[in-house]
Amino acid sequence: MLRKTLAIGSIFTLGSLVATGSSAALLNPSFENSFEYWQAEASIDNLGALSTEIGDAADYSGISAGSSSATLTNYSDQNIGDIYGLVLFQDFSFDAINPGEQLLLSLDVDYGLTDGFVADFAFAQLRNLDDNSILDVLDGGVFDVTSWIGANTTFEFGLFDGDYQLGDWITVSNLSVDIAGTEPPSSVPEPSTLFLFSLGLVAMGVNRKIISKS
Repeated sequence: MLRKTLAIGSIFTLGSLVATGSSAALLNPSFENSFEYWQAEASIDNLGALSTEIGDAADYSGISAGSSSATLTNYSDQNIGDIYGLVLFQDFSFDAINPGEQLLLSLDVDYGLTDGFVADFAFAQLRNLDDNSILDVLDGGVFDVTSWIGANTTFEFGLFDGDYQLGDWITVSNLSVDIAGTEPPSSVPEPSTLFLFSLGLVAMGVNRKIISKS
């Protein structure tokens, strides 16, 4: 349990300090270009000596890309020890959109923990790097992130082992950021249409007067 507690703390410290800068949008969300623009954070237990490092996702065999998805699995490496915690993250800021539009983040998330959430831990979230506020997206779905525009943001997901049984995993798939447009404004009648419509109203008024006099 101790190593999980130490690792979770690293999400809010080391990752922010070593970040290489933010992009203007979430890049390569489909993992079509493998892990370009993404960084990995690994929590390592080498015979009780705990450490955390940040590097390329390709450096860790427990991180793999599939069709529009990425999967993290904790594992044991005979050279460096147990990779009991893995996080994949990208720092960025959402591009501005037009007034009245919405910015929507959508994704699917699946995970499996050997001890449920008793000792193990999985997460997927947006985190504001300025104030550490969080939007939890672990259940997947569609989320309105319009209010996050302009904020220094990281999207991160990962898992930590706390029961010393490796093999926990998490998969994020179908990750995308889309703009939802507003309903188009009601069409304004052309001047000729307005003129004809006005004539119709006048005619109705004349008819009502004729009927009332009769």
